Amino acid sequence: MPREGYRYLHEHSSSSFSTRSAYKPGFVCLLLTAGIFNYHATTRLPLFAPPFREQEAFLVPSATSPSPSGINPTTESLSRNFAQIDLTQDPEGVDFADLWNGENLFSYDDGSSIPSQTKLSCKALFLAASSITGKGVVVEFNPWFGHSSRCIGAGLNTSGFVHRLYSYETFRAAVSKEKLKGTRYEHDPSAVKYYRAIWEQTVRPVYPSARAIEGPISKKLSSGDWHKDLVEMLVLKSVRTPGQFFEQVPHVWGHLGIGSIICFMDFAKTFQMELIYAQFVRTGILEALYLDFCASPWIFVARKPLPWERIRNFLPRKYSKDQWRGMFQLVNDDVTRIAEKYRVQSEEKIDCVRHMVSARENRINAVLAGSAIWLDDH
Repeated sequence: MPREGYRYLHEHSSSSFSTRSAYKPGFVCLLLTAGIFNYHATTRLPLFAPPFREQEAFLVPSATSPSPSGINPTTESLSRNFAQIDLTQDPEGVDFADLWNGENLFSYDDGSSIPSQTKLSCKALFLAASSITGKGVVVEFNPWFGHSSRCIGAGLNTSGFVHRLYSYETFRAAVSKEKLKGTRYEHDPSAVKYYRAIWEQTVRPVYPSARAIEGPISKKLSSGDWHKDLVEMLVLKSVRTPGQFFEQVPHVWGHLGIGSIICFMDFAKTFQMELIYAQFVRTGILEALYLDFCASPWIFVARKPLPWERIRNFLPRKYSKDQWRGMFQLVNDDVTRIAEKYRVQSEEKIDCVRHMVSARENRINAVLAGSAIWLDDH
């Protein structure tokens, strides 16, 4: 979203918007430049965000689905499954040979590596997916070539659940040669201009019933045959800006319940850290379960209902610098707790995460000082 649009969102209240003598040519040009952005005076959401009906939050319309309060059996399974992770030596943290006897999750049948942006997350996605009850679904945004989908599908297979994975992807994006290094596509960049076929090759051998929904995610999310179900697991990848978040996530947030697993694949380097900790972790709604050390993904489990208004009404300047210091201390406490839980012995990896946390705190301090705009994230 254009920088001026975000600046307008945070620097003007609803009253100043309605009374401002700003309908001058320059101001109109500014809004036209911002283009796709507008402001809803009562919800503080961009108007292009999809409609969200509060009365449907946490309701599961299907008579065969869990109760509106959500699910709890997942919590016990999560604790049991993630207890198997040991990061003492193996960076993958778990021996897949003990858990999965199907297709190799990191290479194709010919031995070539699967292109992946989530290699270190495979273990966590596998274990999370193997923890769900099967009464709901898994929804995934932007799986790229499908390695994350492959890991999730394998986890679902361990419980015998089929037709549970819905992956949303445009299958058209610029792919750097560096990301293809060591794969069968390294010298065939034309193959990745439209990569639906690669997703199929990656996912189908492991989880044949996966659904790939192709096209602009925000448009495709507005309808789907999973909309009567609880979302037991949500995987958010490439939702790096507030604009992307507000455009895509409202369609699925109301289907999350107690026990739902949320995997934020770009968490450590984006606005998601301060949003989620300030509005959900601090209040005990979400609990951090796992994080990739020196990488972006973090995984949370819902302990209470997740009201969308906590996201919709969030403004960083509502909190003082001291309050923010306390919230980032919560983040660092979780880093320490999770490092001890999974026996991370590399101080370098722990420090790497703390540097990412510090970068987010510095950004918030800049926002409070007026020298940066939180919504204009990168």
